[in-house]
Amino acid sequence: MKFKKCCSANLPEAKSIGNDYLRCCKQEDFHSALRAARADVTQYTIWHQSHTATGLFAKTSVSVERIWTVDVEALYHYVGRLRRIYEHLGDTDDFLAVLERLRSNIHSEHWQQKIILLHTLCALGKEWDVEAGYREIIKLGPIDAVEDPMVLAVYLNISGDRLSFAERIKLIDRVRETSEDDSDIIHQGVVKATLLLMHNDPRSAGHTLGEVIEYCKKLDALDPYQRQKYGQALFIMSTILLDTKQPPERASQFLDQAVIEFTKYLEIKYLTDIGRAGGHRDLADVFCLKEDWRSAMNHYDSAIEISDDPILHVFRAMCLNGLEEVDEALIEIDALAIDSFDDDSEKADYILHFAILAVASGDKSRLQKAKKLLGLPLKREPVFQQEAMQMMNVVFEAIEIGGSSSLMHKARAILSKLSSSFILQPNFMGMGINLNKLIDEGVSKPDHSPKKE
Repeated sequence: MKFKKCCSANLPEAKSIGNDYLRCCKQEDFHSALRAARADVTQYTIWHQSHTATGLFAKTSVSVERIWTVDVEALYHYVGRLRRIYEHLGDTDDFLAVLERLRSNIHSEHWQQKIILLHTLCALGKEWDVEAGYREIIKLGPIDAVEDPMVLAVYLNISGDRLSFAERIKLIDRVRETSEDDSDIIHQGVVKATLLLMHNDPRSAGHTLGEVIEYCKKLDALDPYQRQKYGQALFIMSTILLDTKQPPERASQFLDQAVIEFTKYLEIKYLTDIGRAGGHRDLADVFCLKEDWRSAMNHYDSAIEISDDPILHVFRAMCLNGLEEVDEALIEIDALAIDSFDDDSEKADYILHFAILAVASGDKSRLQKAKKLLGLPLKREPVFQQEAMQMMNVVFEAIEIGGSSSLMHKARAILSKLSSSFILQPNFMGMGINLNKLIDEGVSKPDHSPKKE
């Protein structure tokens, strides 16, 4: 049972816990909110030590292990509020010191894992510093011994590239089977489908996406995080249908719904700049699949105004090419350099699109540059490795006979509808949602804290 259904009747003050915190936040009295959040942590610790811990030592017939888990999750919820207030006040270092004092509040390995999780989230910060987060999350030790789906989900999001394909699928399935958080279930389902697709298994990817889409349809309402992931599931499903030459009207249905979901996402008032730029890119990607190049370019332009990311200029060049403005597309992509991209996935997208435009231009120097770029030893998923090899053959052919429209269409047909740099990082913890805005307004969603209280 949840705490409020189990114990609150015997604890009259339980009905008021958390109320002062929310009231102070709505009044924008954040120093008072900090005191209230600390009081809530203290109060729940007292209840745990005077009830659950006592029950364990009394060896009652009640399932103390289950109640213990409820206490861990509930206290994590209140400490999570405390963390957000410290972040809002710019005192993250002070919160890290508080965390160390909270280690002994509950004597269990589960609680120690929650402390590590909170350290990890602080290390990630608003800029999502994966290396800093990874240094904290590996303090968990062997991941097979961790059962908490929330901890597993964050571990996956940070450590994914360091794990083998089989290890990632295994962990994703563990999270999906054990998590009670709708957002984790949706997000990890989309991640699994993307991995399967990148490893040349569109059938299994489509099956997984079908599960995610049906799951989203059954929810009473979608919070911003869930809505974006739902839109991404619809988008990826349409790429599978198009790549496998299914009737275009089937893909069109998913694409139309994706436009609706991403448009609603962009209407949310508490998005961060990163979240809003990501929403525009999501919409632009959908319009590219619909071959509505003008709408796609408009949204890439909107994303660029917020965050002038080089990869967005690659896709903008693709739109110009789609509009048959090849000279402008060449100017756009010629202005970019391989070293300006953050990772191998973005470099792979740049190289493939540069090669297409080089073939379209028929320019020998560009074709030679494309040949050199395609030979770079990048880390690529299997499907994108195949694309690079096939593109190399087209470039060789263009070098031999010169560029032509037929060769350009051949080159474009090589690309999967899903780009290499399609990102499925979670956008909670400040990545896409303005948590400070949520605190200001006392809004509870999206709050990826446990539902148990």
